[in-house]
Amino acid sequence: STLLKEERRDIHRKIWENSIDKESMFSIYHAFKGELFDEVIEFGEKLIEKLNERGSISDLKLLTDFLIESYKAKNLKISKNCLYKRIYSLLHLGFLEEAKDLIENLGEEDINYYYFLSLYFSFKGKKEKSLYILKKGIDLLKEKGKELFISLADILLDMGKFKEAFSVLEKIKDEVNLWEKSKRLKFMNLYQTALENTGDYEKSLEICFELYKEKENLSLSELAKLESSIAYNNLMIGKLDESEDFFKKSIEKYNFLREYRSLYPVLTEYSFLLYTKGELEDSFKNLKRAKYLAESMKAVEYLAKIYAYEGIFYLSMGKIKKAEESFLRAKDFFKIEKLQKVINITVIHNYAVFLLYKRKFEDSIYYFKKLVELSREENDKYRENLNLYSLSLTYFLSGDIDSSLKYIEAVSYTHLTLPT
Repeated sequence: STLLKEERRDIHRKIWENSIDKESMFSIYHAFKGELFDEVIEFGEKLIEKLNERGSISDLKLLTDFLIESYKAKNLKISKNCLYKRIYSLLHLGFLEEAKDLIENLGEEDINYYYFLSLYFSFKGKKEKSLYILKKGIDLLKEKGKELFISLADILLDMGKFKEAFSVLEKIKDEVNLWEKSKRLKFMNLYQTALENTGDYEKSLEICFELYKEKENLSLSELAKLESSIAYNNLMIGKLDESEDFFKKSIEKYNFLREYRSLYPVLTEYSFLLYTKGELEDSFKNLKRAKYLAESMKAVEYLAKIYAYEGIFYLSMGKIKKAEESFLRAKDFFKIEKLQKVINITVIHNYAVFLLYKRKFEDSIYYFKKLVELSREENDKYRENLNLYSLSLTYFLSGDIDSSLKYIEAVSYTHLTLPT
């Protein structure tokens, strides 16, 4: 800092000249500080694709900083590729309004205008508005707009509208093979997610491993999502060791990428796996971090699930008062209309278990019956059978053996691993 500006610039230029890998953040930084703007543009545009696939969101944003300033210094128009990556990084890092200003300059003839604007509203918690934007793009852009069906299915899945998402994916199933490989893989990823969320864990896992064979063609973010799906599906069918292995891989990648919006759901399910294995201390540690991230992101919906899990954890430790406090906080979310059904099912199930523990059989039976109805609406055989089993158990403990037998006979054992 004591050197003259020209002296500092010359040092940066020497470091750039002597750097072996020109397509690295280290090299681009020194080229930028050395005011070698042509070199920043040439090698930065190459590096941007690598970072998009295997780098962190923060590095992607920093690289677009260097590129945009270099384009300005040379009085050149900023490349569309740089602009798209800039918007993408700003959205995922939470700079929503700055991203929106750039989105509005894309123009409605650009398919990415609808893609990014839908992401903006989704991150703002305005999912219905996000759907409206995507449907508008599909209508206006006609044939070109069909690629937005992928984003539409993604948002519907995020909202818990799994049947609608299936319907959207079915519309484009025959055309996907004509698309580039990355979009085909994205389609498969969404399709297995829809299967996963309707309780067909075996079929979902089968597609997951088909995708995993193509992992070199996936971005690091897509791979982290896929690994979390493999982990969750294994958890649901009782393969705990395999589940833990893939949870750890997914968490490691999301931490590296700093994609905290994607991390807290994975941490929540990982905490439940650890709870299932009896590792309560580590379970609470991961759930605590998930809760902190969800609160930071104002993820109101997901906090319901986190509190429901927290209540079950406390209950297993015999901390009844703390368990009740957590369940009541989770129960507050029942009033939220936008709460995903799949999260609602988790919250109500854990609350019903708590009522059963307190021997409030009538209330527990009421909620378990509600859960069976909700599970059937979502065509989720796993959760339907789990709650039929719980309902049978509740009747048995209340002394109503006839009702207990009625509901246990309704359980389909091919879809359920019963607790021992």
